[in-house]
Amino acid sequence: MLHRVGNRTAAILALGGLLAFHPALSAPAAAADPAEAILTRAMREVESVEELVRLRERVVLEKKKEIQRLCADWQIDASRLSGGLSPPGGAIGVLRRWERQLSQEVAAYLEAMDERIAALRGARIALDFHRRRLRDELLRARALHRSELDGILSPLAADLEVFRHLAAAPLHLPPAGKPAS
Repeated sequence: MLHRVGNRTAAILALGGLLAFHPALSAPAAAADPAEAILTRAMREVESVEELVRLRERVVLEKKKEIQRLCADWQIDASRLSGGLSPPGGAIGVLRRWERQLSQEVAAYLEAMDERIAALRGARIALDFHRRRLRDELLRARALHRSELDGILSPLAADLEVFRHLAAAPLHLPPAGKPAS
């Protein structure tokens, strides 16, 4: 019995070794359609950029919550500007002007963060669209020609580059005294 099992194992290993050198079985990527390989690579690129965008959105959201928590701890209301003009002199006037300026800067920074979050969410929606389109095209890859792929991949490449820059760009605060746009 042990001898038969050994022969079966040896036969399986020998068959596996022979199949490993068969070009159609050993290198499925090399035998695959070039269009399919291009689409698969594009899907991996979309997933990579989407992860970068998701991470950046999460970081901006966490920072925004942290700033809001600090404002609450320090009793700074970033949504209101201190009403009325304070007397020009004295410690109370300086404190009110400082609080008004700080409130304006915090409000501008939070507005800039909201704009970045909205832009990153828009990027995720666009990337989701591209991923669904690539998946659909991947299902039809064997029928596609190279020229048809270029029409699909050119807009994708442009969007990926814009979204990479969006995710990597630092958040800039508008100049003091000017509202964020």
